[in-house]
Amino acid sequence: KFYLNSDMGNEYLTRKEVECLKWCIQGKSAEEIALILNISKRTVEAHIESAKQKLHCYKQFQLGYKLALSGFFPDFSET
Repeated sequence: KFYLNSDMGNEYLTRKEVECLKWCIQGKSAEEIALILNISKRTVEAHIESAKQKLHCYKQFQLGYKLALSGFFPDFSET
């Protein structure tokens, strides 16, 4: 589990949610992320939607914005 800044309460993201968001932030589509992680496109979409719900976001842009504000940046050097 990856816990976010205390301003957001006890919200956390799972490892798969973080992996999907990492690639999403880099501009990859759900189809591309699915190929990279060897999971289905619908699973990728579910992970991203789950992260949006946990952080009370309606759009992916809001999700990226909240992650930036919380100081949460996945380690992009690991792939």
